[in-house]
Amino acid sequence: MVVGRLPKVDNGKQIADVYNAGYHIEIDGSDLNSEAIMLQSFTGIASQLQPGHGVTFNCSFSDQELWSIQFPTVLRMCKEGMPIAGICVGDCVPPLKAIVGVIGTLGAAGVRHVSFKPKDADEILQVVRIAQASNGFPILLQWAHKRDAPFSFDGFVRPLLETYAAVRSCNNLAIAVESRDTSDFSDALPYFTGEWSSKYGRIPMPIDGVLLDSSSFTCSLCEKGRAVPTGQIVYNGKDITSAMDGLYRSVVASVIEQEYVLDESRVPTVEYIGNDPRKVLLPDSVHVESSTSEEVFELPDDANSLPEHEIWLQALGGGRKSWLQQLLTIPVVIQGNR
Repeated sequence: MVVGRLPKVDNGKQIADVYNAGYHIEIDGSDLNSEAIMLQSFTGIASQLQPGHGVTFNCSFSDQELWSIQFPTVLRMCKEGMPIAGICVGDCVPPLKAIVGVIGTLGAAGVRHVSFKPKDADEILQVVRIAQASNGFPILLQWAHKRDAPFSFDGFVRPLLETYAAVRSCNNLAIAVESRDTSDFSDALPYFTGEWSSKYGRIPMPIDGVLLDSSSFTCSLCEKGRAVPTGQIVYNGKDITSAMDGLYRSVVASVIEQEYVLDESRVPTVEYIGNDPRKVLLPDSVHVESSTSEEVFELPDDANSLPEHEIWLQALGGGRKSWLQQLLTIPVVIQGNR
């Protein structure tokens, strides 16, 4: 995950490049103070995303005036098929009663995960309680050292050691860390394998993800004008694509070894059902009449002229989402029967 200076929405190309390269980044929502600005900004980013990718929006829950604008707008964008993958509540860890209903509403709208950034051990445990009360909805806990203070054992390591067991007791809670080490990708592997905790006399404590400093991590195109081929990852002016691929393969191998006893056949396969816009090309033999309230398909008498089943399903699902997501997330009515 790329963190540090949260990108503004006007850096749409940079944001899309990070997502399209397979990494995660959050969009700074501090300047998005109207529905019109949010819709315009996210539409521009969404147009540059490859199918299957979605954006995560960093918003302020403690600023209730701003939240009252951003929260309903996010729900509207989800309803309209905008690829909103996640929400990060970046300024606080809200009270349990205040946030659980919000998470349920976001999940029902199609948001896939919600993140929090606790500042101490007590707030880490509050995130655990939120995850436990969220009916299995995916929660991400981002743990970082304080940027305005020097790195310390008490400030970063001790809270993580003390709360790790509680975090791992919750299956829907993932954790990503940023320390003084993970600003450099080469020091990230011990967090994935869990070896980072061994030097403190503890058993290995694997972490799910790391937060890489955005000031030194450039993906596909540097906005300062340095051209980089698409899909290339640059760190301090050096191509580290192969090194990052090696890190990814090491993590996958470690998970297969620890969780599936080196048996790749046991690794589950999950079909993606998120926002995945599809262009529908119906044959000329199918006549379509559209109005504001309905769409009528007039089929040919010749069965041989009917569309292939995949094309037909996508036509029924519309172009904003895959037909599978439409089938699973909206009421389906065929000739008056639900």
